[in-house]
Amino acid sequence: EAKSAAPESAISSPPRAASMTRSQPDFISNKSSEQSIRDAKQISELSEKMFTLEKKLSALDDIVPDEVKADHVDSMVGDMFNFVNLGKRTDGCERTLEAHSKLMDTLRKELKEIKSYSFYLEQLKQNSTKDLRAMIDGLVSDMSEKTKELREHKNRITSL
Repeated sequence: EAKSAAPESAISSPPRAASMTRSQPDFISNKSSEQSIRDAKQISELSEKMFTLEKKLSALDDIVPDEVKADHVDSMVGDMFNFVNLGKRTDGCERTLEAHSKLMDTLRKELKEIKSYSFYLEQLKQNSTKDLRAMIDGLVSDMSEKTKELREHKNRITSL
């Protein structure tokens, strides 16, 4: 308990408003004197409030043992570190999932194209033998006509 009461001499008194107004910037010194007095009064009040808060905080800080403070700081740092790491892992997983979903969409589109090509290939395979035979038959008939024409020309030439 002797530790909890902070000695008055250890904490200095707050600086007074008069010392603060000496080094004010030019834009403050151009204000009216009434405004300057109000500002100095507000600064003085804030300074006193700050001094009182510092005094209370120091008293509260003295109550908590140093080991507890160290443990608390260590656990806070560890928690923050874990939180940051979990955030990074989550971000990495999200990016991986996005990449995989894009890949799956691409694969789905390509599979549809392959299926449509396979249909056309089956049609071509079924019709190709018919088409090839028709083409060959057409060529054979053309060749036989050309051969007949050549024979006729040859016969005419020999008859002359």
